[in-house]
Amino acid sequence: MSKKKVVVVGAGLAGLSAAKKLVDAGFEVQLLESRPLFGGKVSAWKDKDGDWVESGLHVFFGSYQKIFELMKEVGIYGNISWQTPSIPYLNPGGSGFQIVSNEHLPNPLNLIPNFFFNHQFALSDLLKYCRAIIPVLMRDQKYIDAQDEKSFLKWVNQFGVSENMIQKMFLPMTLSLKFLPISQISAQVVLNVFKLFITNPKGFKIGFLNGSPQEKLTGPILKYIEQNGGSIALSKKINSLNLEEVNGIQKVKSVQGSNGEVFEADHFVFALPTHKFQELLSPVFPDSEYFQNLRKFKGVPVCNAQFWLDKPITQDKRLHFGTAGITPVFADMNLACLDYKTKNGGSMIETVVAPAENIFNLGHEEILAKTWGQIASYFPEGVKGAKVLKSSLVKIPQSVYAPHPGLEKYRPSQKTPIPNLFLAGGFTKGHEFFDSMEGAVQSGILAANALIQS
Repeated sequence: MSKKKVVVVGAGLAGLSAAKKLVDAGFEVQLLESRPLFGGKVSAWKDKDGDWVESGLHVFFGSYQKIFELMKEVGIYGNISWQTPSIPYLNPGGSGFQIVSNEHLPNPLNLIPNFFFNHQFALSDLLKYCRAIIPVLMRDQKYIDAQDEKSFLKWVNQFGVSENMIQKMFLPMTLSLKFLPISQISAQVVLNVFKLFITNPKGFKIGFLNGSPQEKLTGPILKYIEQNGGSIALSKKINSLNLEEVNGIQKVKSVQGSNGEVFEADHFVFALPTHKFQELLSPVFPDSEYFQNLRKFKGVPVCNAQFWLDKPITQDKRLHFGTAGITPVFADMNLACLDYKTKNGGSMIETVVAPAENIFNLGHEEILAKTWGQIASYFPEGVKGAKVLKSSLVKIPQSVYAPHPGLEKYRPSQKTPIPNLFLAGGFTKGHEFFDSMEGAVQSGILAANALIQS
């Protein structure tokens, strides 16, 4: 008996995890990727000097689950280098504070030491913060989900949390996670993150890949898929769907590429950014509320900058949050990533640039100058005499979906009204990790499971 064929459109983590699950279940799987390289939001490539350029700064959190299971199944979990469970925040001028979690203590006792060693905030600020967190710890998921109708800023203001704490602790966090300021992000999204961090003993553990995602994460997953009968075709942009009616039921017969090439299959999984779904699917099904709701999701612009220096500017290998403005999260990858060690021992700083909406249309050099100015302000002593040897900037007009207040009820299931068509992506529902590496993997697995069950 011949295998059922599945075409997976999109070779990011969502598409790769769906394809891996499906080849394990005995399907014939073909991956189609519009770009000449796979990996989606975690893609990377080498520059003319042989250095890796990444599309984003990606780290692993101890609260992740499915991506670790996937990596263990493929044999690459050892590619994660774990750090101590602490998150430093830096202010311009070099001052700062850190949030430390004692993973040997139950929650919330694991965070108690921060009350004694954190001098950035007044005791009254910390007590108001605890007052805000108590409902997250004591009440059920229904309470968190009900907060989706308000912004995180509105939610946190009701507890009297100071502006100082909002700007220095919460703003860098929301910009790091979803590239949005706290006034534009759903309270439910942030509270889910709080819950996952605080209630998981390993929630504050952070890990980096010890090399590029192409070699240490997405590449090995793709290799596993190919070794188990799957295939991938790059530079295959899908422009349209061809439908057919079988016993009065509408199905997808094939998808067609920009060069006219047609790909037929028994089932289809679309693992794409939200704006691609809107371009491809919403016009095809104008009478379907499910597909028209996809139009409500918008992508967030973001940039990723890297700076190679002629000397080290820090000896701290941890992930850092920054309070200066458009550099909310960064790390010295020369220290954090084994394979990224520079030839001269100088720092290689990689940073997310967000919010990017007001600077996105500026020239590369202007954005890089603004970005480096903020990074340099965090290390006033370290940057003395330091020279930027080269830099890179990756601009993504529509990255993760913008989880504005009120969107939760529109998140689609992986199973669509079309019986042989399934969706994957962090914006789909059924998990609490949204558009993250974990969310992408969970969505891909959920889509594959829905297909298998059908």
